Amino acid sequence: MIEITTTLPLFISSIYIILLYILYTKKIKKLSPAISMQFFWIIFISLALVFAGDINIGYLGIIWIIISINFYSFGSIVANGFYTKKSVPEKEVFWTINYAYCKKILIVAVTLFMVSSLYSIISTGIRFSTFLDLNQLFDLNAQNAQDRYLNQFNFSLGERVRLQINTILSYFTPFLSGIFLVVSKNIKDKVLCWISFIPTIIGLLSSNAKLGLIVVVFFFVCGILTTQLLLYKKIPELNIRVIIKIVALIVIFFLLLFIAMILRAGRYDAYMIEILKIKFVNYIFGSVFAFDYWFNSTDTTQLYFGARTFNAVTNILGTFAREQGVYKLFYSEGFYNTNVYTVFRGIIEDFGKIGGLIFMYTSGVIAGYSHRNILSNKPSAVCYAVLSANYFFILYSFIISPWSYTSLIAVFILMALVLKILKENRPLDSIK
Repeated sequence: MIEITTTLPLFISSIYIILLYILYTKKIKKLSPAISMQFFWIIFISLALVFAGDINIGYLGIIWIIISINFYSFGSIVANGFYTKKSVPEKEVFWTINYAYCKKILIVAVTLFMVSSLYSIISTGIRFSTFLDLNQLFDLNAQNAQDRYLNQFNFSLGERVRLQINTILSYFTPFLSGIFLVVSKNIKDKVLCWISFIPTIIGLLSSNAKLGLIVVVFFFVCGILTTQLLLYKKIPELNIRVIIKIVALIVIFFLLLFIAMILRAGRYDAYMIEILKIKFVNYIFGSVFAFDYWFNSTDTTQLYFGARTFNAVTNILGTFAREQGVYKLFYSEGFYNTNVYTVFRGIIEDFGKIGGLIFMYTSGVIAGYSHRNILSNKPSAVCYAVLSANYFFILYSFIISPWSYTSLIAVFILMALVLKILKENRPLDSIK
């Protein structure tokens, strides 16, 4: 059974959240990187402590995380001081998204993604009837998941290139869908945005690719938030209708992940549901306790100088190969069992505990500068990509560095190039 606990650290974190809200009320609507990082990690740590159970927690690692996010926030705030471009009034904008171009590019991206995904499904022998037979779906899910984890897919060079392009498309399409959702004009436009999720959901049900769905949702959210700041200079007001929609989408998201776990288990009964609940909590919060344990028990003497955090770059350069799973050592205590240690382990392994704080501060400066640029009257496509990348970094940070994967970096580079096409200089009122 999962034990719900209340602790002194949880009480302290609650006070921390309240103070953040009081101090940053005006900046919440602007979704500054400083407040985004603070709120995400304090709430995440608080929820993790709720589900900690009776495991031993050293807290030094958790304290380091809190200190590091404050360094990030401080860097973001400092960037506001040396950014001198004049902010634009809320009801006027000189840089917006071309609706027609955005729709055309999205249709092309969705079509290519659907065709490529359909080819992958057919080439692996999957038939539509498989999704109508629960036993076949159990077998298919288990086999594909096993082959993926054991790396038993033997693809030719051409096939690997096609799969890499398909992966980039699978991330880029929902990212662009998030952008288009903000400028959409009718229900058909909104339907087009949601269609981009269909291949990912099919992949989730057929091969247990849970992380793929998580990444796709994160890109979709980043596209919405950054575009809202670009066009309206603030995030939408939260009314009852918006809150209900958000809650409904969150429920659907977690329900899909839970269904994928049931398919992977291959059975559906009361005992298995209880086991899956434990695994679910482990997948979400295990990385916090794994990092805390690692921080308290490891003395980092060998530094990798960016090879962990930017493993995609070092892998391409051939200076440091990326291993499947990244970390072989599993943290195991109570019902927690994971080899995921958050992004912060890689940062410390690269730069040390003090150097890691400097890295977080520098990242905050870059994020803060990009944020101010997007709020100005002359935002750039590069700053848009950098800011959305920082939001993605925050969301993904409970797992590992997103810059360990070439496809993720490629999406933001591609988006910066596409935004050059979508850029349009005219008042916001003219597109409404």
